[in-house]
Amino acid sequence: MKKTAQFGLNQWEMSDRIQMDDFNSDNEKIDAALAKRNCQFYTASYIGDGEGERTHTFPAKPVFVLIISVGYFYVLMHNAEKGYNYYAGRAGNYDVTWTEDSVTLSRPNAAPDIANTNGTVYSLFAILNAE
Repeated sequence: MKKTAQFGLNQWEMSDRIQMDDFNSDNEKIDAALAKRNCQFYTASYIGDGEGERTHTFPAKPVFVLIISVGYFYVLMHNAEKGYNYYAGRAGNYDVTWTEDSVTLSRPNAAPDIANTNGTVYSLFAILNAE
């Protein structure tokens, strides 16, 4: 039976006899490889409330956050004191505060700058530390 180069998984051919032990061995290898990854992906959506501060809480420590809506995108990198946005043909920045499992964006009287325009739907993508 042939094996894959990366993880040594079985590659059956028509002449091979498929056995439960081969199948279970492959599943154990896949499970072990997935367990070694050190990040997880998180997605969510929300509707802006128009306030000058917005906190996003995650199931683990966020290291990268991307927020998008029609014509807008916002990028946050862990421990950066400023986040960056682009919308309506201009770029800007805003204050960012990080905790172990959340990030707060703030800019008084400028909800569009922090992805929080009242009634606007936003999509959020984050990379979380899985350790």
